[in-house]
Amino acid sequence: MSGVLPRVAVFVFASVLAFGVAIGWGQHLSQVPPSGVPAEGLSSQSPGSPETASLIHLETAGDLDQFDQADVVGGSADDSPADAAQLIDSGGFPSYPLPSGNPEPLGPAVFRGGDFRTPLPRSPVWNPAGPKRVGIQIGHWFQGQLPPELQRLSAGTSGGGWSEWEANLLIGQRVVEMLQEAGVEADLLPATMPSRYRAQAFVAIHADGDTSGALNGYKIARPGFSSIPDADDQLVRSLYQEYGVATGMPRDADVHISPRMTYYYAFNTRRYQHAIDLGTPAAIIETGFLTNGSDRSFLTGRPEVAARGITNGILRFLELELGAQQ
Repeated sequence: MSGVLPRVAVFVFASVLAFGVAIGWGQHLSQVPPSGVPAEGLSSQSPGSPETASLIHLETAGDLDQFDQADVVGGSADDSPADAAQLIDSGGFPSYPLPSGNPEPLGPAVFRGGDFRTPLPRSPVWNPAGPKRVGIQIGHWFQGQLPPELQRLSAGTSGGGWSEWEANLLIGQRVVEMLQEAGVEADLLPATMPSRYRAQAFVAIHADGDTSGALNGYKIARPGFSSIPDADDQLVRSLYQEYGVATGMPRDADVHISPRMTYYYAFNTRRYQHAIDLGTPAAIIETGFLTNGSDRSFLTGRPEVAARGITNGILRFLELELGAQQ
């Protein structure tokens, strides 16, 4: 399938928004008022298995540095973090102090030790009165405008002539439109998050890749160091429930949920300035494999169907009326 028309739409849309994102996006989002685990469970997810050892899994959504054996690091962390006393007050709601913007390079020693994987201090769920707000991040979008702390962020996967950000944008812009039609205030976010972003839900949209082209299906995860794990778990469950129904796609094996998903940079309030703040329910979805012909044809040829699944999952989580099932 050539995908010419969808790609033209992507480039036109991206060109129109480029000026706004580059010049006025931060100003626009500064006006935002402060404000599910997979069925097998997050703690049971092992990122490697004999069945898939021969397939090189190219998870590109997560943290910035490509360090050796990142996907085989396991273990759990203390759920009573020592940094709870560092919380500051932000309009009557707990917030995490901004880091320096120059994080230590993320190698195996940093990942395995210190407080990298320590859960963030527990927080209330950010849910002020008024219209609901949702952030939809387009993975790898506006890669050329990253701040210094994100300069090593991967450009994402590709397949069949498509870059990942193009497929992500096709879906994400439709999710925003559907949410707005349902009365939700929805923000379309590039790779560079606003500092300390808050919303009633945040979903990062990505597409996956592997070198064999054999893997297919979707998967969803929440932050491994969540400050609101129960709310995050419910968001993941809602997305799983609705995305599978809407798309008919198979669910990828949980062994492919890597630390680059569960410790995704936009979740990492402790390490990065450009990340969600405490109390924001969050999830990352790999909508399918761009390196698989069937998944790619679906994601680029019928993005509105994938968008409907994501939208319905978010609306279910927010306990709003679901859009029409398609």
